[in-house]
Amino acid sequence: MHIRLKREGWIMVYLPSLSCADLLNLEADVKELIRAGHSLFHIDLMDGHYVPNLCLNLDFVRALKERFDCTIDVHLMVEDPFSYVQACADAQVDYLSFHFDAVYHPYRLLTQIQSCGMKAGIVLNPGNRPEDIADLAKIMDYCLIMSVEPGFYGQKFMDVAYKKIQYLDILRKRENLHFQISVDGGIDVESGKKCKLLGADMMVMGVFSFFHQKLPVYDACREYVEKIEGDQLWKHN
Repeated sequence: MHIRLKREGWIMVYLPSLSCADLLNLEADVKELIRAGHSLFHIDLMDGHYVPNLCLNLDFVRALKERFDCTIDVHLMVEDPFSYVQACADAQVDYLSFHFDAVYHPYRLLTQIQSCGMKAGIVLNPGNRPEDIADLAKIMDYCLIMSVEPGFYGQKFMDVAYKKIQYLDILRKRENLHFQISVDGGIDVESGKKCKLLGADMMVMGVFSFFHQKLPVYDACREYVEKIEGDQLWKHN
């Protein structure tokens, strides 16, 4: 179960990024996240080429699925996302996103992901324009807006993300579309409030919100969401 906050007919979802957790204490952190109401986990899958880094892998995803009742959102930071689709489906990934600038045929990849039973998302880097994916908005399930350069956590939120959230929210309202808007990177209380106000549906939580705080993970989650949502009622779905 993950916490969703119903507000004026739409839902905000907070996704803990497990690459930001205590890697020597991952199982304990996952248990505390679930206890706090968060079981939709964001996992960065890197190949060391698209970004010069490596982190968690699909063996970890399989272990999570076997051990916990959870939903997995995998963010592919790889040069050849086509080659990962079937493996992600076999690992029971629920949401799968790829970088728009990593492929020549994004429409084909979106439909391939969906045909494997997963929700398909497009990732926009800080230097990518949301206008360039407008024609794909009718088939994508979500757009992940990077508010930092991909590959490393701990970076400061980049304000360029705000205009992209606003553009995509206006686009889906005008065209009566149903894709979700997710934001990832450097989100703290101030930027989280503004992302919510501009129309974000999902926010990826890292070291400025859920992890590496003075409070334990459970308390940090609760405190952060309460700061964002104010006196809104919590609802466990």
